[in-house]
Amino acid sequence: MQKTINRREFLRGAGAASAMLLTPPFALLPSATRTAHAGAHSGPAPDVEILLTATKGEAPVLSGRSTAVWTYRGKVLKGEAGSVQPISGSYLGPIIRVRKGQRVRIHFENALAEASNIHWHGLHVPDDMDGHPRHTAAPGKRYVYEFEIKDRAGTYWFHPHPHGRTGHQVYFGLAGLFIVSDEEEQAAQLPAGEYDLPLILQDRSFDKENRLVFLSDGQAGRGMGGGGMMGGGMMGGGMMGGGMMGADQGQEMAIARFTLARERPVRGEPVRLPQPQPLLEPRFEVTTRLAFARMRGSLNGRTFDMRNMSAVADDERLPLGKPVSWTLENSDGMMDMPHPMHIHGVRFRIMRREGPTPRSVADGLMNGCYKDSVLVFPGERVSVQLTPTEPGLFMYHCHNLEHEDGGMMRNFLAA
Repeated sequence: MQKTINRREFLRGAGAASAMLLTPPFALLPSATRTAHAGAHSGPAPDVEILLTATKGEAPVLSGRSTAVWTYRGKVLKGEAGSVQPISGSYLGPIIRVRKGQRVRIHFENALAEASNIHWHGLHVPDDMDGHPRHTAAPGKRYVYEFEIKDRAGTYWFHPHPHGRTGHQVYFGLAGLFIVSDEEEQAAQLPAGEYDLPLILQDRSFDKENRLVFLSDGQAGRGMGGGGMMGGGMMGGGMMGGGMMGADQGQEMAIARFTLARERPVRGEPVRLPQPQPLLEPRFEVTTRLAFARMRGSLNGRTFDMRNMSAVADDERLPLGKPVSWTLENSDGMMDMPHPMHIHGVRFRIMRREGPTPRSVADGLMNGCYKDSVLVFPGERVSVQLTPTEPGLFMYHCHNLEHEDGGMMRNFLAA
């Protein structure tokens, strides 16, 4: 029996937002699609095996008529039933729950009318398991993902990554949480079970018939623009827009309400989180200039090339297993805007922020922890340190998904 989360227990948002689509949608990706990973089933037997299907459906998002959405449907083929956790009343998910050290095999079935794939955001996986646009499943086909969970406990997530269509597919519902637990987390005795509340914030626009509206660049214009981290505008129209949960851009918004028990509280021990390990002095440095002009973004003057999806420049080759200092410089463009930069296949620490960080958000930035994405404001130089541990070809890009789809994405090669 699979455990479910009640609608009241899971907070989900839907509302008005700004979103820019920078390039015309691609109906299908080129011949990089294939039925399944060639090496699937050749390794050790998995501890957890899941069927995950991308399909179309309907969901009661607003009062009245149901909304047409795209969604993932999951089924446990092997392992604990709780490895796939449906979310009652939500079109997102399901939540995938695994433990560090487990080997996972996920059969991705594409029941959509266009190519798609899955990127396991924040996880360290082999390059052909990471959801690169050159590895997609055509309509009606499958792709098998198989990898060991090497990452520490944390809340990760998964979403499509076909070039030119990522923003659209995520906007209509293809996203879910991927939660990893380990012994270190259990020893910290953090809240668990019903006290462990997953939370996703989204911006969405609807027409009068409750249909999702993916705004064009001519209609968008507030906040960060674009589809944002989750394909719907990170800040346009407020984090959850002006719909069910109210709040326009810049206004305060109630996210949750809690009822405190009348019983006498039990005082527990303070939670002590592990401290980050000291970093080695990097001997390899790279700098990437972020530019956005004429409604298109670029990285060091380059964009992602659909005709050569494996293209790598000399300054995009990183040494495997060696510490690297990577500076992201957002000071070259006619349209000044923040860019949430995501680097696949690694985790990094922020070493320096230089430049005019907006005072309104400076106190809320978390710079001392491991990250996989960092928000770089106009005029800022942000230096991060990372050590590639997985060999192969990986992506780095702006995680405003419409900027990514418009070409603000490149490869790097770890070797």
